[in-house]
Amino acid sequence: MKIIIFDIDNTTYGIKMDNIKEIMPYPTRIAKLPNQNSNIIGVTNIRGKVSSILNINQILNTNKTESKYIIIIEKDNKIICFPTEKMPQTLDITMDEISTNFIGKSDYISGILNTKIGLVALMNEINLLGNENN
Repeated sequence: MKIIIFDIDNTTYGIKMDNIKEIMPYPTRIAKLPNQNSNIIGVTNIRGKVSSILNINQILNTNKTESKYIIIIEKDNKIICFPTEKMPQTLDITMDEISTNFIGKSDYISGILNTKIGLVALMNEINLLGNENN
């Protein structure tokens, strides 16, 4: 299975490639909406579609970092974006490498990988997609 790995606040995260639509530079125009959910930074135009940008730092309870790219996830005709500090890389893994038996599980982390570059927290993109409405 292929995943992309990226950094948020000095922690490396991974997400399965299945639902990754695109990775692009952080948008320069983001609209903040009145009374919007605090888990949303705002909305932007991605190739003609209005897309929400998640406040991933708030969702994961991490420090705010400078965002240079956004990762765009699409599943069941729903699109969300979330920022990352560096251009993500790809990594090939097997299901056997994913540890799901660890303390500190959350709705957004489905497993931990011990890779040659260090530990990678595997994100649950389905739960992230649901966060737009929470």
